[in-house]
Amino acid sequence: MIRAGQPFRPWGKVDNIFSAIPNTDWAYVGCVSAEDRCSIMATYFPRFGHFSEKLVFRISDKPSEATAEIRDKTDAHQMAFENNNFDAADFFSANIFDTFGTFEDRFNSFLADMKSTRLLLDISTLPKKVFFHLVQQIYRNADKFSDVIVTYAEPAEYCDDNLASNPEPWDALPGFRVARRQIADLKILVGIGFEPLGLPSLVESGEFNNSPISFLFPFPADQASNAKNWRFIRDIFPNAEQASFKVKRIDGTNVPEIFDLICGEGDSGNIDLLLAPYGPKPMSLAMALYAAKYSNPPNSQTGVYYTQPTYYNPNYSVGVRIQNAKPVINCYVIRADNQNLY
Repeated sequence: MIRAGQPFRPWGKVDNIFSAIPNTDWAYVGCVSAEDRCSIMATYFPRFGHFSEKLVFRISDKPSEATAEIRDKTDAHQMAFENNNFDAADFFSANIFDTFGTFEDRFNSFLADMKSTRLLLDISTLPKKVFFHLVQQIYRNADKFSDVIVTYAEPAEYCDDNLASNPEPWDALPGFRVARRQIADLKILVGIGFEPLGLPSLVESGEFNNSPISFLFPFPADQASNAKNWRFIRDIFPNAEQASFKVKRIDGTNVPEIFDLICGEGDSGNIDLLLAPYGPKPMSLAMALYAAKYSNPPNSQTGVYYTQPTYYNPNYSVGVRIQNAKPVINCYVIRADNQNLY
């Protein structure tokens, strides 16, 4: 679906997108983690081009009984990067609980020194509090980029245990805060995922009593994912049949379609929204793009609030999904030929 007057927004599998792009140099920003998929873009990209400048965040959880396992898996994946022309200097280590200026300063420094006009941002394992900020900075520094592509690698499977825990308190993601007195008046869009991460207690406390709430439900989905998504809603509203909310089913990988849905809900910035990105990463990317575009107080306000986990299961996901003997890496063209497409 393309809204009237909007540009065509290419998206699809990595091979299809880059088959239409000349082989050339790109800057790369991504994340090394305990998940196998974190390094797939680094190892698969040489057939399409070359990463001339690189920034790889290595973000540690709070200490736990799984710290050693997480470190060992992350070390192994960092080696996969280094075996594909990444150097030790390309990695930036920080803690998930560090003050946000730690991440902001490093990315700003990377932008200031960047020579390439083409940027590939891999959000496969980047925490949302980080990649929302990166998307906002890309918008604010759009003139530095001729082309921006965001990639997301799908895992072979997720673990059956809790994926993440120990969330920080409900708060705005950096750069997307609205005045507390306004929150009760905002329309709320919640991306549905597998872990509600503290949302049930917020609803129980009456935080959203007067706010119209819509859930963005990833559809279609396999049976296991569908069950987890409905459990997400029932964890928040145990008496779902009596609760007042709307469920909007949408393809969880189709960023242009999700973006257009959010534009409809927010009347393209004329209606203030509060976005809660608990859903799949492509859905959160659409939220980040909307918030970056339509968060210009006092004319338009888009708040983004989340309960950022401080612990991720070392087996959060396993492997990389393979289809037709190729890794499933979704690509979203955000800027092309010096034009923002969102």
